[in-house]
Amino acid sequence: MADAALTVMRSWSVQAVLADFTLPAPGLTGVAEQWPHIGQLLDGLGFVSRRSEQVLLADVSDLPADVREDLTILRTLGECGTRFTALADGREAGYVEIDTTVNGAGRLSAPTGWADVGNLHVTESMRRQGVGSALLATAAQWLRLARADRLLAYTELDESDLVSFLKRSGFRIVTTNRRAWVQTTPVQPGVS
Repeated sequence: MADAALTVMRSWSVQAVLADFTLPAPGLTGVAEQWPHIGQLLDGLGFVSRRSEQVLLADVSDLPADVREDLTILRTLGECGTRFTALADGREAGYVEIDTTVNGAGRLSAPTGWADVGNLHVTESMRRQGVGSALLATAAQWLRLARADRLLAYTELDESDLVSFLKRSGFRIVTTNRRAWVQTTPVQPGVS
């Protein structure tokens, strides 16, 4: 079946063949390690995954609870949802964005009470000083008010410091997804 699809695409003279396994459900952003048969099929067809990410999950009740008293945390609208910005002496020390639309309409699987970390960043000079923990604690308070009890986070495989921080903060790795599949066999117009 997959061979037939590639034959049809070649007959259309496409420039590239991509495969995307992002599903409308939390945490399913590619071919999960629990689906090795799908990865093997794509590998066998000459596809290459150009990106992998780890998916981490936390129970909101396991997130840090302490907020640093010397930080001011502002809540605004961010790129990926509600943004909490930590200010130290009036300067940005870091931010986290939380997307609660994981439960939104149009999802095939819509568990209630789930949210995503859209962005998490702490200024280099402020790292390992409790800023990230304070941001997660503030986000946890907000999520409890929104009746969200699960929080997903995503990391690239080379972000070991971020993974360590998230694990210390109550997250667990639940899977690794291979993403951005590209068919590397040259596609020749009209050749099947």
